Amino acid sequence: MYRLLLIVVVVQAQIVSAQPTTAERIPNRKAAVLRSIAIPGWGQLFLNEPSAARKYFITEAGLVVAMLASRSLANSRQRDYRSFAAEHAGADFASKPDIYYVRIGAYENIYEYNQAMLRNRQVGAVYQLGTGSDWDWNSKDDRLHFKEIRKASNTWSKLSAFLIGSMVLNRAVSAVHVLFLTRTNIKATATLVPIPGGSQWTVAVSF
Repeated sequence: MYRLLLIVVVVQAQIVSAQPTTAERIPNRKAAVLRSIAIPGWGQLFLNEPSAARKYFITEAGLVVAMLASRSLANSRQRDYRSFAAEHAGADFASKPDIYYVRIGAYENIYEYNQAMLRNRQVGAVYQLGTGSDWDWNSKDDRLHFKEIRKASNTWSKLSAFLIGSMVLNRAVSAVHVLFLTRTNIKATATLVPIPGGSQWTVAVSF
């Protein structure tokens, strides 16, 4: 899914950057670039390129909706696994680091966990009983179900972060496209460079 979204952004960049420029259209370049950084497509609209602007607007809208949805699902799943652990293991998540969630998902109770830490001579990782770190799962199935909910929350959270990165990329591509639209002496070259285990494209752009 991540690759598909990235491909959409890259293809979008290739489509709009291939459009020709005109020598007569050299308006306020800085204003157009800043608009594209703020909202991808706004700079293109400023330059009277509604078709290109529409593509960026649609891409950005899709990324924003997907990001908000994934973040909402991540938060919802987080609330679910915390309330589930509180009900079925007596866990208290107040002021707990992420590693605590991993540990209660890996051990049936605090006693089993502490014994494992002592066997591995990790005394500093032992939890003191009665200090709010205790847990004891009703069953193994409950513990495994908790792990699945937490995994789902983490997956949605990572997707949200990826989509934010894609939004940043969309802004960068939109800003570069504005430079293409406002410059007529642009030269671009692409070279395929062999590297160990494969190859990569090197792109150089000069103004």
